[in-house]
Amino acid sequence: MPNLRPHSQSSLIYRADRSLAMVGTWYVRLLIGTLLSIFVLSVVFEQNILVQSANAQASVPKRVVQNRREIPTYEWTLAAGVLPLDAFKKGLTAGGSLTIHQSHRWAWEALSLAYSFELKTDLEDQLQTFYSLQPTPFERVKLFALSNLVFKPLYWKGSWLNQKMAYGELLLVAGGGYGWLSQTSRPAFDAGFAIKLLHENEFASRLDVRMISFFNAEDIHNELWVNLGFSL
Repeated sequence: MPNLRPHSQSSLIYRADRSLAMVGTWYVRLLIGTLLSIFVLSVVFEQNILVQSANAQASVPKRVVQNRREIPTYEWTLAAGVLPLDAFKKGLTAGGSLTIHQSHRWAWEALSLAYSFELKTDLEDQLQTFYSLQPTPFERVKLFALSNLVFKPLYWKGSWLNQKMAYGELLLVAGGGYGWLSQTSRPAFDAGFAIKLLHENEFASRLDVRMISFFNAEDIHNELWVNLGFSL
């Protein structure tokens, strides 16, 4: 009877080696799959973080605008100005106004009242002396009252001689009112702008430049009004 024991032992050893090889191959595959899964998850997580960071940066304002200085609701202004268009008689104005500030953007100039003093020039005397001519009589503005809507589109902050802070704003003004001229009284429309400087203790100064049109059924009387005021 032939001896089969050595052959059986060799088969067992072969099978054991094969089983170990299969186990090793499965372990390697599992390890590689796990590493690939971890890599893919890390890439996806990193992309998600980048997207969230980009969205967060997009939602954050790129510019930070400082709020305006607080201003009183009621602003009282005293001013002096000039009506320079009439070549023969200039007008020197004195008056005041009350402005109600609704917000940092809008305000209502409830009333602006000004009286004009007549100031004759030398042109009329020169016409009479050298040419014996009398100037054509024109109406002169004596008194006017206006009410305006004020829009404040621009506000700035700076340094005065590197010693103190300076604040200012640009105002756009439009409205209407009524005027009393030397011969007639008539409605008026006005529009213009103002540059306002804000000082300490709620004190402010402003320069107004406005075009005022006094109109009736016969004609329109236009005046340029340049006005310098101080307000609290």
